[in-house]
Amino acid sequence: MITTTGSIVGQSQVEALFRQNTGTRPSLSIIIEQCEPLLVNADSVVLRYREIHQEAQAHSSRYSVVIIDIKDGKPLWRYLQETASAQA
Repeated sequence: MITTTGSIVGQSQVEALFRQNTGTRPSLSIIIEQCEPLLVNADSVVLRYREIHQEAQAHSSRYSVVIIDIKDGKPLWRYLQETASAQA
């Protein structure tokens, strides 16, 4: 994963991040919009989408590109790159 700040985060770090933060921000709302498939085949899906994060009065948005491989009929998150958006 490459974050909006340009940090490269490995799989174990992402897993730890989700484990540590699950349920810690109940007022956080994430809206997914402008979802556009860039590639779809039997082995992979590449999507671009916009995320809007809302928590209390704070809003932020980012564009993301994700690669999801299909292995044994199951999705496997392979790559995510996030780019901060000037629009909230």
